[in-house]
Amino acid sequence: MDFEIAYIAGFFDGEGSIGIKNAGSLSIRFHNTNRDVLEFIKKFMAEKLKIFDVKISEKKKYSGNHKTCLVIEICGDKAKKLLECMLPYLIIKKDVSKLAIEYQNLQHKWRGSKPARIKRKMDEIKTKIRELNKRGL
Repeated sequence: MDFEIAYIAGFFDGEGSIGIKNAGSLSIRFHNTNRDVLEFIKKFMAEKLKIFDVKISEKKKYSGNHKTCLVIEICGDKAKKLLECMLPYLIIKKDVSKLAIEYQNLQHKWRGSKPARIKRKMDEIKTKIRELNKRGL
């Protein structure tokens, strides 16, 4: 399993993204034009992490010159579970992954109405994630 998760973490470092959706849910995505590598990731998640409802979807082409981009998106606690497995092997996305895990821990613990201090903390984490996600950094 170490080899597989290390490969997936390296792939995620280069071809993945982390964000917080408008509804407040953690979201991680793998983007690529090669279906085989995404099928490998999907199979790993089902067999090793017991995450079964993973779908590979097509992203709209920007122009006729581009290949169709395929995307795997995982949200919430499932995303956190995968990030925790990849964390020891991440390089580029290690810091943002730690923040995302912290965010999801708060989201899970404080479902529904959250105290003001928790909302502030979650907003701070979202802002830090956005900062780390800026291109060129």
